[in-house]
Amino acid sequence: MKKNIALLIVAIMTIGLLVGCGDQGATTTGTTDSGDLEQIELSILIGQPRFREQYETYFDKFIEMVREEQGIDLTINLEMPNDDEVSAILQTRMASNNSPDIFNFHPFNDGPTYARAGWFTDLSGEPFVDKLWPAAKDAVTIDGEIVGVPLESTQWGYLYNRDIFDELGLELPNTISEMEEVIAVLEENDITPFVLSYAEGWIPQLFISLTTGSLIETVNPNFVEDMNEGNTSYAEFEQMFEIMDLANAHGTDRAFEVGADQGAADFANGAAAMYVQGPWMADAILSVNPDFNFGVAPLPVDDNPDGTLVNVSFSNVLGVSSFSENQEIATQLINFILDDDLSSDFYNSLGFNPISDIHTFDIHPWQSGTVILVEEGRSYLDPLVPGPVKAESERAFQSYFAGTMTREEVIEALDSAWAQYVLHQ
Repeated sequence: MKKNIALLIVAIMTIGLLVGCGDQGATTTGTTDSGDLEQIELSILIGQPRFREQYETYFDKFIEMVREEQGIDLTINLEMPNDDEVSAILQTRMASNNSPDIFNFHPFNDGPTYARAGWFTDLSGEPFVDKLWPAAKDAVTIDGEIVGVPLESTQWGYLYNRDIFDELGLELPNTISEMEEVIAVLEENDITPFVLSYAEGWIPQLFISLTTGSLIETVNPNFVEDMNEGNTSYAEFEQMFEIMDLANAHGTDRAFEVGADQGAADFANGAAAMYVQGPWMADAILSVNPDFNFGVAPLPVDDNPDGTLVNVSFSNVLGVSSFSENQEIATQLINFILDDDLSSDFYNSLGFNPISDIHTFDIHPWQSGTVILVEEGRSYLDPLVPGPVKAESERAFQSYFAGTMTREEVIEALDSAWAQYVLHQ
């Protein structure tokens, strides 16, 4: 644990500017007329400031419940920095012995590191666990322990304009060759195939999860373990560049001047028929064109249709800190997230996908196709690509698309980032 905390302590040097960003001001919800009730404060860190109202409304219901049923006057101090800041803030808080009671994290990017550092309370025996669908349960299982309750899940690959595909009679491609045929038809009809937006590194980085996840299913199911042991290389997955090159060669202009919001606007305005992006951009797309008809489809990575699968990702999980002095009430709140009567409306208000049979709300129309694919078994769980490797892919893929790095140099950079990650564990 000391080793991991020491490795993370560098975050302290950069956090000074972060604490002033985003929605950092801790908001306190709870009752003020405490009387003789037991006083408890919970500190919660969630990097989703856009959902503050939904979380506060739901937590207020929990506050009311424990007051009425347990005689507890609970105050919740809710801290909501931006998503790209929360990991560094959490690491700094942990290193300074100022742990929140509950915090959110990415189970694939952050979960293994946090588990090795000993930050999680094992929630395996909690009632919410039996309510989870198998994929959701797998996503929050690390070293045989349940480390949190899943919040935001998504099924993704790329976005496509349903109206354009329907008007031209196009079927969703299941191979690279079929994608080339789709591109040819689009260009014959003066339609640009792909929206390109490389101004923000996390967007081209999306290819690392999509290609790695698909190729694990068809080329090397032990790829992650082999990389951790130094027994393979991304050279084994060199075909990942095929779909990257294809999209890049048939996309919109000035990609390095376009970020996520502009890319969403371009897509919504019909600038191109496809966009390698996730359904998390739905709000941005619909804010530009509320009637826009789009869907989500699996991205082909080679000519093996068995690898054209939906990525099932769980990007936000709530866990209980092992250092919390209020673990009992914190764990009760975690179980309340999947309350039989209230959870469905809560997840629906957040726009999240269902993760349990207790969730009875309708899914978003753009996800209808992917739900069918998942039910048919045409999906994979987001691969455990280490966070530092994803971070390196941001720089490397931007450079590759700019023509300043070769395939071999990108592979070397990814391999090196993975090796350094393993070395420092």
